[in-house]
Amino acid sequence: MNKVSCVLTCELSCSHSPSLTLPPTRRHHGSAQFATCVRHFETFGVCVFAAQAPCLCCVVVRLSSLISHEMHQQLLDRKNCWNRTYGVEKLKRVLSEVDIKSVPCESIEEFIYFLPGLLEDSNFKVMFSTLQVLNLLVQKLDTCANRYFERIILVALKALGDPRTITRNEYLNVFRQLMKTVPPQSVLDLVIGYLKHKNPRVREDVLNVIMVAILSHPEIEFDIPKLCSEVAPCLVDNKRKVRHFAFELFALFDHCLGSGRKLPFINAVEKVEKNEDAEGLMAAVEARRVRHALPKLSSDGTLEYGLVLVIPRQRGSLYFASEDDMDWVMDGPRVSSARSHRSKPDSERLHGYGSLGSLTDDLPPQRRIASAGKGKNKLPSEKSSLSSTENEPQPSNTPSGKNSQQVRPSSHTISHSN
Repeated sequence: MNKVSCVLTCELSCSHSPSLTLPPTRRHHGSAQFATCVRHFETFGVCVFAAQAPCLCCVVVRLSSLISHEMHQQLLDRKNCWNRTYGVEKLKRVLSEVDIKSVPCESIEEFIYFLPGLLEDSNFKVMFSTLQVLNLLVQKLDTCANRYFERIILVALKALGDPRTITRNEYLNVFRQLMKTVPPQSVLDLVIGYLKHKNPRVREDVLNVIMVAILSHPEIEFDIPKLCSEVAPCLVDNKRKVRHFAFELFALFDHCLGSGRKLPFINAVEKVEKNEDAEGLMAAVEARRVRHALPKLSSDGTLEYGLVLVIPRQRGSLYFASEDDMDWVMDGPRVSSARSHRSKPDSERLHGYGSLGSLTDDLPPQRRIASAGKGKNKLPSEKSSLSSTENEPQPSNTPSGKNSQQVRPSSHTISHSN
């Protein structure tokens, strides 16, 4: 009996649903019972435990196009992490060589449902290799990924929150690969609910997924007003990194909306400012907006932020006309942003901005300057702050004794226009 006919026979002879899925809390049969079940099925074409709850035999027979019996036992060996690691590595090799178009859809679905258990493995190698398997599956499916993308996203979301950069880059790649064939807004619609997750690292990762999506696709493919509304509460999150990434996203939203279309942007910020009693939020968002330093993707796909956390002793004594955004990111809404009332030592302050590749660069003092069309297409806070900003005295720290008037642009920074 070949593998495909095994799948079909199992579907016809078992009393299980054709779209069989195992509840996440159900335990698999013991290895002895499992072996008996498989032998009986292979001999007679009938599942021994068909009258009972869904058994592992059905799942393995469905997975047989991708996972052999021996490999499955290795992957489920809870006592030996080396067996699980070897099993996942073998699974990667099998998946890389298989013709995915010849695999039945039901087998692919069960294969996707099988992966969450491996992603939750306590062994890092098992978990990371499983992420690579998921990434490889998306690549192999190519345009067919549209059929399974909801299931794949639910699996990938289980990996969010890992603090290791290598892991974050890998599951960002999963979303990036998916969005090549699936409308990016459809992907974000399934992800964005996790902005309310209790784990702050998960919230950080969701913001990064949104950033990567917007940086990788034309703005017309997104519902920017909806994203503004969903992300705005993160501006007052109680975790610094979440606030930081939210400010980065709002800089991108501003760029995508362009001149004359800022109302959704303004309304989202004002709503949070009012509902969360977050006085000064609009001024902080505006201070971030006028820096004209956007996040970007490097040549290797790494996400780099426009506003970088740098200890002041690494940059020297810098002075900015407006540090409302920096103060807000570092201190949150409950601490005054006035520099004369700082309560944290300088070593904990946020200074400098640019790409991550310029952390050691010596930047000149920065000062906001008004454009020729000042007063037009400005956010409310900018109109009221321009005059006071221009009159604020600036120290002369450059060798020539002159102040730098503009931010030195990065070669990869997306240009802004007022």
